[in-house]
Amino acid sequence: MSEEDRIDEIIRSAASDYNRPPATPRDEMWSAIQAARSAPGPRLHVAAGAAPSGYKAPKRFGAQYAWIGMAAAAVLLIATGIGIGRYSNRTRQVANNPAPVSTPSDPEIGAPAPAPAPAATTTTEPAPAPSTSQSPQPAQRTREQIR
Repeated sequence: MSEEDRIDEIIRSAASDYNRPPATPRDEMWSAIQAARSAPGPRLHVAAGAAPSGYKAPKRFGAQYAWIGMAAAAVLLIATGIGIGRYSNRTRQVANNPAPVSTPSDPEIGAPAPAPAPAATTTTEPAPAPSTSQSPQPAQRTREQIR
């Protein structure tokens, strides 16, 4: 027998003896059961896990007022939804000097429609200040000129 086989055999024998439960006294237990069943006196019968007759669970204090907690939770949920809806529906409009648009009271048929007013932007950045000097703008350069 090799060294590894001998070590395996030692481990198996040690494992079989480790934490082995004591012998169960089956004959003594069975005789105690039979003696209890043949003894005179009342027996307790429980059907399908139900409590025996005459048992009442103690009343809990919170069971009567559980609806108040549920109502409060519903009110908070609705209020939060309304608040989120109002907050997300807000718009911040900044007008960039909208030009007045004049429309005739009786437009002619076939006349060109008036130009729409410039749309308000939704940014919070200030509009660039108009230049006071009348310097000419440099000409646009093409891609080849930039390279």
